[in-house]
Amino acid sequence: MSTSLWFDIKTQFLQSSSRLTQLIIANVLVFILLGMVRLIYFFTNDLRTFDGITEYVGLSPHIPTVLNHPWTLVTYAFVHFSFFHLLFNMLILYWVGIILTDFLGDKKLWPLYLMASWCGGVLYIIIYNLFPVFKVSAFSPTMIGASAGVLGIVFAAATLVPDYTIYLLLLGPVRLKWIALTLILIDLIAIPLGNAGGHIAHLGGAVFGYLFIKSLNNGTDLSSWWPLLIGTFQPKKRSRRYLKADQGGATKQNQYNVKSRAEQSAQQRVDIILDKIAQSGYESLTKEEKTFLFNYSNTNKKE
Repeated sequence: MSTSLWFDIKTQFLQSSSRLTQLIIANVLVFILLGMVRLIYFFTNDLRTFDGITEYVGLSPHIPTVLNHPWTLVTYAFVHFSFFHLLFNMLILYWVGIILTDFLGDKKLWPLYLMASWCGGVLYIIIYNLFPVFKVSAFSPTMIGASAGVLGIVFAAATLVPDYTIYLLLLGPVRLKWIALTLILIDLIAIPLGNAGGHIAHLGGAVFGYLFIKSLNNGTDLSSWWPLLIGTFQPKKRSRRYLKADQGGATKQNQYNVKSRAEQSAQQRVDIILDKIAQSGYESLTKEEKTFLFNYSNTNKKE
């Protein structure tokens, strides 16, 4: 049963057509795994040992510790020990991630999330070592959570489509740019009140999200390294051979070819529109282009 369950999880993650879904699944799986490990240590009355695990997955501001555990610049962005911490981050990631992928596609979601997390983590380390108020030592508390990466996606979306309107409970319609600015103001004000490292990391992620879209508009894709990295881990696909089967004068091969040409034509037009967004921004699109991009995005989601 456990083998079948693991196979189902792996299949859902690897074969999911949505990078946004993959990102959420990754965070949830890490939360469940660490929760089960903590449960084991709880029943063995050895929670102190579990607390030591945080050093290997959370990000420390202590530079020698980071140098000994460099992978924590990645792992910390997927670690949550509180259910509500995870829930809050994943809800924002889902709501704003859908907006960003509708207009930019989802191929840049993973690298954007990771790079925003890195920038948030690096800013956290720099600030903690720069200002004496934080008194960094080997025993400084470690930082965890997806918030820096999520804020990077929020600010990327707010920079790409700042006037996109979201309907909030009790508040009504609010433009995305005001939501992003409110979140960052809250982080700035909250630094002296507690969890300073987390709020500082949020700022780093937000700044990167803004710079990511601005660079993209200027013709520089900061995520261009991602397809090269992923390509090294993906096996080469074998070319498929189509079997001919007569069906009223048409063959299955012809049907596949017609569908393939239609899909390629639509994809080519999407690529042209996305290039236009990268060069001149979303507002430069015509009404017809916006409608086509919206319909194409919805069609892919249904599939």
